[in-house]
Parts: sequence; structure tokens; C-alpha cells
Amino acid sequence: MTMILRRIELKNFACFSERSIEFRRGLNLITGSNESGKSTLLAAVVAVLFGLRDKQRYRSWGRSQLAQVGLLFEEQGQNFHFERDFSRDQIRVQQSNALYWWKDLFEATLVYGSYSETQQQYSQLLRDLLGVSDESLFRASLFAGQNSFPQDEEGLSAQLRVLFSGLTSSDSGLILRALKEDCAALTNDVPWYRLSSTPRQLETVEQTLLEATQQHGEQLQIIAELDRLYGDIALLQQDLAARRDELKQGRDYLDWIEDQWQQRGTEEQLLPSPAASEFEPGSDIADEIRRLEQQLGAAGLPTELPAQLPELLAQSDDIRQHMVSVQSAVLPLRQQLQSCKVPSLKPALFLSVFAIVLAAAGWWLSAMPGWLVGLSVCSALSVILWLVWGWRYRQVHGKMKLLREKIAPLQQQRDDDQFQLQQLDDDFERLGFSASAVERVRLQKQLLVMKPVYERLSLLRQGAGAQTGGSGTVPVGAVTRPEMREAVDSLSGHLQPEDLPGAMQRLQQHAEALKQDENRLLALLREEAVLLDRLAPHSDVQARIHHLSEEKGRLAQRKQVLLKTVELLDEGLAGFQQQHRQRFEDEIGHYLKTATKNYYRAVQISDGEPLQVKNRSGSWIPINQLSRGTFEVVCLSIRLALSRFVSHGKPLPFFLDDALINLDGKRLVRMVDALERLASDHQLILASHDERLQRLAAQRRWHVINLDETRPRSIERKKEGSGQNEQLSLL
Repeated sequence: MTMILRRIELKNFACFSERSIEFRRGLNLITGSNESGKSTLLAAVVAVLFGLRDKQRYRSWGRSQLAQVGLLFEEQGQNFHFERDFSRDQIRVQQSNALYWWKDLFEATLVYGSYSETQQQYSQLLRDLLGVSDESLFRASLFAGQNSFPQDEEGLSAQLRVLFSGLTSSDSGLILRALKEDCAALTNDVPWYRLSSTPRQLETVEQTLLEATQQHGEQLQIIAELDRLYGDIALLQQDLAARRDELKQGRDYLDWIEDQWQQRGTEEQLLPSPAASEFEPGSDIADEIRRLEQQLGAAGLPTELPAQLPELLAQSDDIRQHMVSVQSAVLPLRQQLQSCKVPSLKPALFLSVFAIVLAAAGWWLSAMPGWLVGLSVCSALSVILWLVWGWRYRQVHGKMKLLREKIAPLQQQRDDDQFQLQQLDDDFERLGFSASAVERVRLQKQLLVMKPVYERLSLLRQGAGAQTGGSGTVPVGAVTRPEMREAVDSLSGHLQPEDLPGAMQRLQQHAEALKQDENRLLALLREEAVLLDRLAPHSDVQARIHHLSEEKGRLAQRKQVLLKTVELLDEGLAGFQQQHRQRFEDEIGHYLKTATKNYYRAVQISDGEPLQVKNRSGSWIPINQLSRGTFEVVCLSIRLALSRFVSHGKPLPFFLDDALINLDGKRLVRMVDALERLASDHQLILASHDERLQRLAAQRRWHVINLDETRPRSIERKKEGSGQNEQLSLL
């Protein structure tokens, strides 16, 4: 059943203050002089259905209030009333039966161009009632103005491609465009957009992951270097400890043997020993104390050694070594965790998307053989793949959970070590020392070197009040080991006085070699401190690599899914357009046969080829070989077929605004003949001031509305649907 526009009600709309205009089935002609409101009347139809971008354009002349316009559509005994208040952006839709029992279908405030949920509901209502919810598609299919028909074959082909593309893609095209935009926002590696110099999300993650991997490589090199350093430091410390003990024993022995020869009253002049030279036992105690304090000050050490300092230095060294051992234990566990990959979703997603596309295609083309079998097979395979993926995911997830449980206590130990180091830093600062790792290494080395100085200084301070032989000096024997000061009856098995200078020289060489190795140990400890400082800022790099690797895998998987989905949707749309092209050609052929009295019966639309029409003899004729009148009939048939197509087979009213003004007399008559034949399926509403068309309307008994009249004239005409012929009053 044909849907018709029964009435339009205007209030304060442009040149109309308040007027109601009735339409009838078939052909309706709106006439009037220029500026009488013909085009405005047709524009009001579009404005009520889709809203106004520029409301001030249609403000009623001399009035401040904006317009209110209502449309009454009639179909199969039902009435649909659309009423829009442009001053408040309100739309109201009502439905009634043949007895005019009204009920509200929709009422809301809609701002033009909004994409709110309410707007989506209204668009769905338009699709249900009229089959069209887009203003541009409504104008392209059901609305024809001046110069709306193309002038040549090239213009018709271009217009047809645009109309057909918008017709068949519509929502699917929007989905495809959105998918492509999502994919382009994800990566630059897409075939349908020009390459951009700005890195996208996937490229940014890959670059960050590359930088983190490089940092991790540097971290591994630092850890390997630290392991080597710890081995060298341990060996050197053991060697230095043994050699220091040997040096101390040698000095104690020389002090003891020299003291023994002096006690025996030997007359041989002894050379000063290294220990005696260092501590100057013959000097005044106060002078020696000052000299030792100056020596400590030059080394950067306090004259009074804090009792806590050696213990703090030892704790700091132990904590640093423990942190390196923990880091070495965490590293292989994190590498195992990083190697755990979540199984790919691509096969399961691919089959699922394919099953969805197949189901959609089967729903559109239910006659396609075997589509249910294919859908069942794809669905079964998808379920199997999802089950396998879930089993693999549980395995990998369990392994990753176990590794994280092993890493967690090690991470906690590292955090505890860092917390203890911070506390030690506070202790060092309270003692007046720097908290840096390099300064602690220097202090530890200086304490090892200056330990004999502190011992000597302690002994001197303890004996500062004692007098030895009235000279105020402390004999060398006072600082030797007690066991070395025991009386010996015979010194024949020991060094003789003449051997003491050579022994002293060898002992001095040993002390110099020991000092060089101590300097080398200090350099290794400084290198260790520098490496630890470089390692500290990147302590969480493995966690970052793991997180970035997971993010990269997720984005790469999403990229593959999007690319495959776009590919499948492109293929599906291509097939969908091909199938609907045949339906579109059939609709055009139907209207073309009606308009040309079965002389032209079909059309053929081909990519890259001009549109062709088939005549009654079966020959295909290119559109550029047709007469101008036939060409315009074909254009009109395309518009009507498009309106029938977008409304899913529902014949809607068709509006022409001076679309025939440029036709000459014969072509106008042929077009009017075609319109009368097409009016059997559609209500046609023409607006024109062409006097030729008015005369034809009078002769052919059309329903004519003259806008120049102050009130509608009573026109006697045949009742719709009756077979009686009655007189029509004309203008």
C-alpha cells in the first residue's frame, strides 16, 4: 500500500502565518507566483522530518516566534502525525487508526546535528516508518529540484556510483570506516592510509620496548662486570689480609730483635726500623700525637674514630653484595616469565568473525544453499579452538603465577635491602659523613690503611702521663707483642745486627707493594660503587619489559584481528553490493517499463562502463545514445527505484521542485505522461510556476493547490478510489 502525505500544517513558517494544505493520491501540483512559498512548502517537509540547521532562515516575516509545522502521513488505514516546534527543538510523533484514536510514539527535544541516544531512537523510528533516517539520502532519493537530473552520461554515472555506494554501504560503510580509523590509530602499517611520520600506539610501544631492552642489555653487562669485580675484590682482599699480617709480623719481629740487641748492650749502631721510622718512638709524645692527628686529617678521617663507623661500613658492604646476589637470582626468573607467551587468539577470532559474516550473509540471502552447514562447521571449529585456547591459557597462566610467586620474595628482599641502605645513609649523615656509595668505599679503604695510626694514637694517649727514664719518651718495646718481649737467653738463631739494614729494606719494599695493591683495591671499590649507581635507576627494567612485551603482543594481535576483519568486511560488502545491484537494476527496470509503456525494459549497471538500457527488441543501448527525454525518464526511474529500495519496498511520496522547468514542450509532455504512469505506485507532489505544466494539469485533472489564493477553493473532483468521472475546477 502506498504511503501518502495527506496534509501539511504550517504556523509562522517563512511566508506562511497559519495554513493547512491537503494533498491527495496520485499527482499533486503546487502553483503560485514567485516568492509565494512553493519551495518553502517542500522544504518544510524535510525540516519537520530531520530538523533545521539555520532556524532563522524560516522565521516568519514580521513575527518573533519561530515556526511550528506538522505532517500527516497515511498508510493502510493508519495515520502518522509528525509535529516539530522549531522554537524549542521539540519533535512529537503520533499514530492513529482509521477512527483517529491517537497514541504517542515519540516525543523529545532534539538539537540539529546531535548524536545523542534520543536522536538514535528517533532515527530508528524514521527507519521503521519511512525506511529513511538520513537527510542526505532522503534528498537524493525522494526529492528532486532544479537541475537535479544530470546533463550527460558521465554525470549520471558519477551520481549513480555515489547513490549506489551510499545505499548499499550505509551502516556497514560506517562500521568499515570506523574499523579502518581504529587500525590507523593503532599502527602506521596499513594499506589504505598514507604513511604518517607520527608514531602510532603500536610503534610507540615497540620503540619503548626497544629502549627498555637496550637498558636491560646494559644492565646485564653491568651485572656481569660486577660479578667479575666481586671476584677480583675478594681475591685481592684475601691476598692483602695475608700480606698485611706478614708485614705486621715482620715489623714486630724487627722491633723485638732490635730491642733484644739493645738490651744485651751491643755496641753496633742499628739502622732505624720501618716501624720506628713511622712512629718516631724517640720523639716527644705530644708532638707525635699531633703528627698522627694531622696525618688522619689529611686522609679525611676524624681524630676520634666513631665506634659505630666500622660496623656501619661492614653492614653497607654486606647489603650491597646481597642486593647483587638477589638481582642475579631474579634475572633468570624474569627471563622465564618474559618467555611465557599467551596463546594467540587469531585463529579462534578469525573463525568467529567468519562465522558471524557467514551468518549475516545467510540472513540476507536465505536462499543460498549450504549456508547453514557452513555456519555449523565454522561454529563448531570456533568452539574447539576457543576450548584449546582456554586450556593453553590456563597452563601458561599457571606457570606465570608460579614464577611471580618465586620472584615476589626476592623482590621483597631487594626492597628490604634498599630500605636498610636508606637507614644506613641516615646513620652516616648523623655521624657527619656523606651517604654516597663512593664516599663509603673511600672511608672503608682509608680505615684499613690508617688502622695502625689509630692503634698507635690510642696507645700514645693512654701513656701520655707516664714517664720512662725521666726522658718523657715511650720505648719501642712498649708497642710490641707481649710474646715478642720475652727474654731470650740466646739470639744465635735470629738476625744479627749486621743483617738488620737488609731486612729493613726488604720490609720497606714489601710495604710499598702492599700500598700499590691497596690503591688497586680502592680503585676496584670505586668502580663497584659507580656500577651500582648506574644499576639502581633501572632496577625495574625487567618488569617494564614484561609489561611492554605483553602490551605489544596484545596490540599486534588486535592489529591482525582488525586487518582481517576489514578484509572480510570489504569482501562481504563487495558481494553485498553485487547482489543488491541486481535488485536495484530490477527496480529501475520496473519503473522504466512503466514510464515508457514497456518500450525500455531493463537497465545494466557495470563498473567502468556506461549505463545501458534494453529495448523491447532485446538490444542493449548505451545511455549516451538515447534522446534527452528518454535520458531524463531514466534519471527519474533511478530516483524512484532508489526511494523504493531505501524504504524496503514501501512506495513513499516523491517531491519535485521545478525539476521540469528546463524541458521544451514535447519533452515536457512525454515526461508528464511518464509521471502519470508512475503515479500509480507513488504519490507525486510537484511545485512549479510553469504555465505549460498548469495547463497540462488542468487537462489531465490533477489535484492543484494555488498558493496565491487567500483561502483554498472548493474544487469538485472525483473521489479517490471511485470510478466516477466528475468535473475538476481549475485555476
